[in-house]
Amino acid sequence: MARLSGWDEIMLFINIDYLKELEEFFEEVEKLWLKKFSQLESEGTSIIEEEDQIAFYDFHQDRFQMLRETFPRVTKYNLLVTAYSFLEKNSHNYYLKAKKIHKIEDSVRNDYCYEHIMWFRRNFGKNSFQKIDFEKFQEINQLRNRIAHSHGKVNRTVHKGIIRILEKTEEISLNSYEEIEISSEYIKDTLKVVSNLIHSMHYITHSEK
Repeated sequence: MARLSGWDEIMLFINIDYLKELEEFFEEVEKLWLKKFSQLESEGTSIIEEEDQIAFYDFHQDRFQMLRETFPRVTKYNLLVTAYSFLEKNSHNYYLKAKKIHKIEDSVRNDYCYEHIMWFRRNFGKNSFQKIDFEKFQEINQLRNRIAHSHGKVNRTVHKGIIRILEKTEEISLNSYEEIEISSEYIKDTLKVVSNLIHSMHYITHSEK
């Protein structure tokens, strides 16, 4: 029998709604930089004289790069790290609640998101989370670490885990500077996975073991 209160359900709703708001925010920001890039490009193509057009593109070269590459990459990095941090906060809270409610002596070795997720799998079974969500979480964990610890820069010799992710998905790639590039769809998938994991921890915590 589930141990749910109205407050528990309200908090779950607030958390899931926050993730939806993040996705809407991301979509709006994405539209903004695409619009600005399109406007700048239209301004350049409208110049009739070839010499003037070349001068325009030379002058705005850095701005084109920022709108086409830098802003999208930084925004996606921030969204992924924010989503991961939000999951880490929630996983910590659910870990403490589940440990108390189910009187579990087993504790995490350190207070990291990965440890919380593994604790749930260890104490409630490997099917605590959908396989696809858990596998995607493992990817997100590695991507978050690279973004947080090396600003997305990848050493192909050292960071084997990232290379394996690159080999199995087209939504993650490396640019010419060996920096991680993340597709917009991957960011949306990340938010969905975080939502699914929070849902799972919520119902595991408040249900009979």
